[in-house]
Amino acid sequence: MNHSITIREYEPTDKDAVINLIRLNIPKYFAPTEETDLNYYLDHERELYYVLLFDGQIVGCGGINFEDNKTTGKISWDILHPQYQGKISRLTVTKIPNRKDKK
Repeated sequence: MNHSITIREYEPTDKDAVINLIRLNIPKYFAPTEETDLNYYLDHERELYYVLLFDGQIVGCGGINFEDNKTTGKISWDILHPQYQGKISRLTVTKIPNRKDKK
């Protein structure tokens, strides 16, 4: 069976699905209080953030935030649905826009 796997930029309409992903990973990988932190991040701190869709359903998410005058990237909030852990490799973004052009 062929499956469709897509990585695309996060959209605000994805928020409920992303919050659901963290809930599915509490308490094994995240503390209950981290849901509030993720909520704040999505609304106020997100720079480059992506969702991973498997057959049209959001099953993962993750992003990158920058420091040191945008010369250092840090992975932010990588989360995978428990049913897909070990089946889909970690959300990896292979093409990052040239941040030197972004002011």
